[in-house]
Amino acid sequence: MRRLLLASAIAATLSAPLAAQITVASGTSQNYFGPLGIDSQGFPASAIAQTFMTPGGANYLQSFSFYLSNSFNGNLLFLQAAVYQFDAGGFLAGPALFTSALFNGSGNVNGNDTFTFGNQLNIALSPNVVYALVLSSLPGAAQTPDGSTVLANLADGDTYAGGSLFYALSTNAADLSAPGGFTSLDDATDVAFSASFTPTATPEPATLMLVGTGLAGMGGVAVRRRRRPSSRA
Repeated sequence: MRRLLLASAIAATLSAPLAAQITVASGTSQNYFGPLGIDSQGFPASAIAQTFMTPGGANYLQSFSFYLSNSFNGNLLFLQAAVYQFDAGGFLAGPALFTSALFNGSGNVNGNDTFTFGNQLNIALSPNVVYALVLSSLPGAAQTPDGSTVLANLADGDTYAGGSLFYALSTNAADLSAPGGFTSLDDATDVAFSASFTPTATPEPATLMLVGTGLAGMGGVAVRRRRRPSSRA
């Protein structure tokens, strides 16, 4: 019976499905919003904030994607993505819940690229609270600001209804965390993005394997003990 219970636990652990994902997204029509990049003195020029709320019952953010122009005047653009709580006064509230590594916008021409952040971020968010996906330009790009950087979706009926697009003429944390740090673009335009959520935290595949291995080891010990001949006379 003990072996049967252990085998059942192992099977359940290794075969348990991951929490169902719910994805929210705006459309990806061919409209671009900007600029992002650097000014003529080499200082950061701007940042965007796409606000969102969690879909009903799914409060763990697992990943998000931005869709960016890949022309950038033929040069690389240094960017960073982050997740913050967003205040109604138009500013980032509290510390970042996630900050990506620096990444380079593509130097290709004519089109757009998908930049995805996270796989199992497991960022716990609160329902009915406004958050923001933030995209900032950072020093290091060898170009002036590009006016057609971020793929946006203008009011065409397919925009994500749970948020709005904000713009800031700074990437300085103090500026973006002060009231009025961001200005609302309008109530109809969203940056082209997608974000995936789950109702519960999603275990890492490595964690599932580790638990399964541990249970399997326990099962093996139990089997060996059962098979060991008794030393009693």
